[in-house]
Amino acid sequence: MDEERFRIMQMLADGTITTDEADLLLEALEAAPAEPAAATGQAQRIAPPWRAMPKQPARTFANLTLDQLIELRTHGVDPEFIQSIREAGLTNLTFEQLLEAGIHGIDPAFIREMRAADLGDLSFEQLVEASIHGVRPDFIREMRAAGLGDLSFEQLVELGIHGVSADFIREMRAAGGSDLSIDKLVELRIHGVDPDFIRKMRQVGA
Repeated sequence: MDEERFRIMQMLADGTITTDEADLLLEALEAAPAEPAAATGQAQRIAPPWRAMPKQPARTFANLTLDQLIELRTHGVDPEFIQSIREAGLTNLTFEQLLEAGIHGIDPAFIREMRAADLGDLSFEQLVEASIHGVRPDFIREMRAAGLGDLSFEQLVELGIHGVSADFIREMRAAGGSDLSIDKLVELRIHGVDPDFIRKMRQVGA
């Protein structure tokens, strides 16, 4: 337990946590009975300070280690963040999912805007996939402004994966491909056939 206290104080000294958060962690440490190392083979675990939050499922945060608390804190996952994404519709997330949400920017504004984009009731995994590949609300709006207003979630992700932007689509259309399908746009992008390549080939009479 002395080692746990030292780590909490070190986190405070490093500015990783605030004084209030350190107090809460120390209180939680005092309240958590130690398990005999010989019986469990596990390091002592403590209950996090936000365990008693309203509507907080105890099983989600029970027995988080200090390393896990540090991970959450590093990626901006604090009690307010957790409560706000629950209010935005993502409930009962695991520790790993909450960590993913912090890493990939799955915040309340992103959740609301993505679900308001007429793409159906997107799951947590789909929201993460969209964010990883740059399919964010601005990207969707740009695609629709470019005339692609009926794209499915899967098509948007495919465009994002291959870097097919709204500018690329407009430039390819201006270069003479006004009827290009999504599959053809992706194929062109994969093989490096962009407007500049087309212009250069035309200049040499190809």
